[in-house]
Amino acid sequence: MFRTWSLSKSFAVLSGPLLVGAGLLTATMNHVGYVDGIEQAAERNNVALARILSNVVWPKYRADVLAEDSANTTWRIELMQEIAALARNTAIVKVKFYRADGVTAFSTDPTEIGERKDHNDGFQSAMAGKVVSELEFEDEISTF
Repeated sequence: MFRTWSLSKSFAVLSGPLLVGAGLLTATMNHVGYVDGIEQAAERNNVALARILSNVVWPKYRADVLAEDSANTTWRIELMQEIAALARNTAIVKVKFYRADGVTAFSTDPTEIGERKDHNDGFQSAMAGKVVSELEFEDEISTF
């Protein structure tokens, strides 16, 4: 014999998946908004730290950073010591200075000095005055 369902059973069967879907959609949107907020806060902090650092060291080392002659390395040693003192007990991991031609004039990782980054998207964005940051969760740091 044919059995009929009551309306409440039909409602439960239809609304269950809809509620689960709505919950998943809400959770996804909440997560995206949360990560976006974290990225924006990190970007603001990075910009503030970069401006403070540049206000302190740029006047003294501007000519050395912009000079294309890399024979004199005394300024790099002094700058490294000054940045180490300024970055003590902070979350600063790496500091790099580029010349307008894309060459790394200074880096707290000496192996990166002299690298060309003129075709790098991050460098081109910086030259255009844009701040770009990417939130990554990994065991190593990737910088442009």
